[in-house]
Amino acid sequence: MNKILCFVLATTCSFPALAGQLDSFINSVAIPENVEYNVNGWESIDDIEGVDWSWPYYEVGKHDYIMIGTGQLGNNRNPNIGAMDIRVEGTRTFFNSVYIVISNGGFPTSKSSLNRIFGQGIVEEVRSKCNESFGYTGSNATYSFKRKGYNPVFIRYGYSEGGSMFATDIKLSNLLYNLTDDCYN
Repeated sequence: MNKILCFVLATTCSFPALAGQLDSFINSVAIPENVEYNVNGWESIDDIEGVDWSWPYYEVGKHDYIMIGTGQLGNNRNPNIGAMDIRVEGTRTFFNSVYIVISNGGFPTSKSSLNRIFGQGIVEEVRSKCNESFGYTGSNATYSFKRKGYNPVFIRYGYSEGGSMFATDIKLSNLLYNLTDDCYN
């Protein structure tokens, strides 16, 4: 069967409840405009919906200032389609990035994919050394995602597919540096 047809069938049949499902991730990372702070405390991750955390946020210090959780993108009955692994990293008082890996789920790298997963916002591609294309098998791109009344959330969005599966890697932060520092090492 044609690879593109398989992808179209998998995404249209697997994710009927997807529209804006990860909206709460943006809400937990975004910083309101006109405030004096530029980071969010660990309690903000309590606002992320649909994640089963391995421990409560107030125990993050016991785990090297990392939160780990799992979730499901879409409502496919097969738990392997859309399975999400979530990792939030930070310091003692705040977190600085959220990393999401979606197994057998997500969409090719594009502005419309971000709106489909994270809900409505103004999406613009940001030039970065992290941006690259792997031909028909995938790509990485860096975006800013802005909602009215909030500073932009920066998103590094990667999509890859192989013969039997596809995956999406997403990293979110309110500082661009937190997404691109590892591209230069």
